[in-house]
Amino acid sequence: MRKTLLFAAFAAMAAAGYAQNHQFYDLSTIIWTDADDFDNPTYGVLQKVSANGKYAVGYDSQMETNAVYLWCKDDPNNLSFDNAPINNRRSAYDVTNDGMIVGGVEFRDPDFPDFEAVSYPGYKVWGGEWNKLPVPENFSEYYATSDPIEEGRAVTPDGKYIAGHLHCIVGYKTTMFGDTEVSHITPCLWTRNEQGTYDLTTVFSQLYKNPMIYKDGAFVESGKDSVYFREFIVWDISNDGKVIAGFSESGSGGFNPAIIRDGRMLQIFDCGDEGDEDLNFNGGIANSIDANGNVYGYYQLADGSAKFFCLTNKDELVYLDDFIVCADKNGTKYPQSFGSLTHALDCSEDGSVVVGGVSVSTGYGVVNGPAVMYNADGAGICRPDAASQQVSIDWREGGMMFVNGIYTSAEVYDIQGRLVDNGVQGKAFNLSGSPRGVYLVKVNTVNGSQTFKVRR
Repeated sequence: MRKTLLFAAFAAMAAAGYAQNHQFYDLSTIIWTDADDFDNPTYGVLQKVSANGKYAVGYDSQMETNAVYLWCKDDPNNLSFDNAPINNRRSAYDVTNDGMIVGGVEFRDPDFPDFEAVSYPGYKVWGGEWNKLPVPENFSEYYATSDPIEEGRAVTPDGKYIAGHLHCIVGYKTTMFGDTEVSHITPCLWTRNEQGTYDLTTVFSQLYKNPMIYKDGAFVESGKDSVYFREFIVWDISNDGKVIAGFSESGSGGFNPAIIRDGRMLQIFDCGDEGDEDLNFNGGIANSIDANGNVYGYYQLADGSAKFFCLTNKDELVYLDDFIVCADKNGTKYPQSFGSLTHALDCSEDGSVVVGGVSVSTGYGVVNGPAVMYNADGAGICRPDAASQQVSIDWREGGMMFVNGIYTSAEVYDIQGRLVDNGVQGKAFNLSGSPRGVYLVKVNTVNGSQTFKVRR
């Protein structure tokens, strides 16, 4: 089965009611002038907001105008633009509390200006010049030119650590055109030094070596190497720089929600194991880490539906009934559809700023434009905690069943009272091989037990 990543606008149930104190700012109508004196509409989305809510960054990922823009809450109706030449690719993915942004940038050899530019992960203080982040010796300039994805993707609020990814050469293969490079998209960690620049401190080139996998409530040794491992795409970093979230791609095309911790890859789910039906799915991502160290994400089941989860800071796997893109330090969670945002992507630590995008109709289709939900009073609206002691059953027509919320154990019985299956927190119950009929699900929590009736 070919597996694909589907990071799309899932239908979410919680929009306007949780945003009544946030004011909506549609920034897609702003016209900006590039370095070649061309006027351009503003496309793309605001990718991330700083932890303190002061800045947010984004870039035009759709029309290739190479616009990088910065939002500041002191002037919430406007954006500042990095005035780039039209042929100089730039991207912006995250921003620190003092306004330093990280992303990717192309550099051209001044002695050979007509040669193709090479992409590098980079950073800049707004108003200053872009700086390259150092790269490893096996950095592939070939792929950084022909298939660029070299980017700093996440930065800690204080700017001490930057996480990103780039192409690294892992070997060569012989083709009809001669020897060509074989590369993996490899995550890296950079650390700020005493001079205020960055050192390349870790290249995570051995993630395929015995990655851990989440089983029965804990991460355990997988006992095997991910021989088909191809890449790890970075999506977020914890405030202390110790955890990196994203997804790994196997040679089969499967995207596995995963984190990097203590130098090892911990796969929350692994769709590479076709023999385990509980893990048969089409892809997913660990998309964010909140201020308390909880990781949020989703994976797409084989039937095309999505299942949302939270990996808590205690390594509890909690299933959710909504796609949570971020959470503030008080535990308030923000879904992908929030207020007037077509898709929310990130929030500040106090919940006062939620950023993302809106859909914009043009003469040639629908694109995204940047937008913000901002509460000037400085506090988010309390949203009921989806990962609470209140549990519920999420039943899928194909036979998959999930217990949403925090629980200690669950048992599934048939109508005659015979035990069919049982498990602890985070188990995906697969009843696809069981006869059709009525089943009873007993869920045990610290506050007692609840019994649910489901029909297969």
